[in-house]
Amino acid sequence: MIDENVTGANHPIPAGFFQEFEKQRTIPQKLLSILVRLERRILWPHPNAYILATFGLKRRANAVFPFHYSLRRRALFSDNYDLLVDGFKRSANTYASVAFRLSQPNLRVRCHCHNPMYVIQSVRWGKPVCVLVRNPVAAISSFVIHSRRNFSSAIEDYIDYYRTLIPYRRNILIVSFDQVTNDFRGVVRAVNSRYGIGLKLPEINEEFKNKIFEGIQSLPWGHDPLTVSMPNPERSRLLTEANFILKASIYKERIQLAQTLYDIFLADAATE
Repeated sequence: MIDENVTGANHPIPAGFFQEFEKQRTIPQKLLSILVRLERRILWPHPNAYILATFGLKRRANAVFPFHYSLRRRALFSDNYDLLVDGFKRSANTYASVAFRLSQPNLRVRCHCHNPMYVIQSVRWGKPVCVLVRNPVAAISSFVIHSRRNFSSAIEDYIDYYRTLIPYRRNILIVSFDQVTNDFRGVVRAVNSRYGIGLKLPEINEEFKNKIFEGIQSLPWGHDPLTVSMPNPERSRLLTEANFILKASIYKERIQLAQTLYDIFLADAATE
């Protein structure tokens, strides 16, 4: 299990895993990160501008400018789904999407966008939306291991995502990591209560949980022990190290902001 409340102080980056991928970032990767950050800081606070800009560029499928995520997916302009499940990466997105598809075979679930513009667009279309939230230290630690991103950019990704959705949080169903992984039946009940769509309440037993994990393992990234959305000893060790790194003084102010955003969303999370 991941300790969501690990504490630490000025902990240096340990030799090995984290140092290696910090060094391996190429100049093009660094430049692209800067462009993506500019996109998020300039356009995410202005959804209409983002959507118009993305629409204007959507035919340039090979574009490199930060809109490349939306250009590749184009789903921002498609309403061919019944439920959006989204959140910062490593916040039980895969677990939730697999569980919904297993328990609701006819439900068209859109997931893994990791972009608040999809949430905002879904709200405007009147679609049911579940936004997942997880303790920032735990989510960012897992994300850094999964994506080989540096800590600073991962922290900013978390902040950008949830800060953009602050004005919309009363128009969405907020679901915590613990609710998804420990009480999925309650999550389905909350979706029904909020949106009145009459989903079947699943029986959460060992067979159902095993099917979820089998579904996760069948995904393209499901066989890498460091990227699969399931616990294992090596990931647990790295998560402990990452947790301590994120408690270092150089990250303190930004982690505090991330924690504040998490607390705001958690206060509005679905309850039984």
